[in-house]
Amino acid sequence: MAGIDFLVFEGVSNELRPWISALEDQFAIEDYSDLNKLALAVYLIRGKSGSFVQRRHEIKYFETWEDLKTSLLWWFGERDDPERMRLQAKRDESSQASCRVKQVVEQASC
Repeated sequence: MAGIDFLVFEGVSNELRPWISALEDQFAIEDYSDLNKLALAVYLIRGKSGSFVQRRHEIKYFETWEDLKTSLLWWFGERDDPERMRLQAKRDESSQASCRVKQVVEQASC
């Protein structure tokens, strides 16, 4: 890891995808544990995104790199980012399923 220049993410939407890609490329080259992936990523976050991570840690720590990445995509990702769009579709699907269950329960109790 010596001599490697890492990008820092400061909360600018169009810089998130290159930052994630650079980290994941490094994770593929080196043998990082899940904990080390998360620790490195958190270390490389500053500015607006650093404040977000700090506030989140006051409520609940990120448990994995994937957890952190998902949250960053939600809050700082560009709307047309393919991974963010998949997350949105999954969330919409889950929300629709919850509404259908609620409707069934309400009909059953009438």
